[in-house]
Amino acid sequence: MIYRILIADDQGDSFEYLQEIIRDEIDSFEIFRSNRDEVYKLALKHDPDIILISVDSLAREGIESIMSLKQDKTTHDIPVLLITDYTPRTSLDRVFEYGIVDFIRKPYDKNELLMRIEAAESRREFQHQIYIEHELLRELSIVAKK
Repeated sequence: MIYRILIADDQGDSFEYLQEIIRDEIDSFEIFRSNRDEVYKLALKHDPDIILISVDSLAREGIESIMSLKQDKTTHDIPVLLITDYTPRTSLDRVFEYGIVDFIRKPYDKNELLMRIEAAESRREFQHQIYIEHELLRELSIVAKK
């Protein structure tokens, strides 16, 4: 299985470094670079397992792309992690409302990065199981009503 990662980083400084960290740990992977305008379009095209977006890319277009992802049935369950340096200028008040599930802190710590990616993947699998069980209960409810 190929693990696909979409990195949205308008300034480009995160892409190369994250690629090197991931290259050492994941045998079979693809990394796609995006800017904030193309996140939604490239997510539809490449069907990534996870999306990493830098706080600098989280301008209006980036937020709209993430919200579009979360509203689309084919991409709503892709975990989106925010790359941030936690500076005072970074407003993290509403990012969870946009669909961000976790943060990755700059400067990067390899172990933290890999742990957060793994946690996001586990969360995605758990949510998928809940969705399957919900659908089964819905179908049973329909049968019971008949």
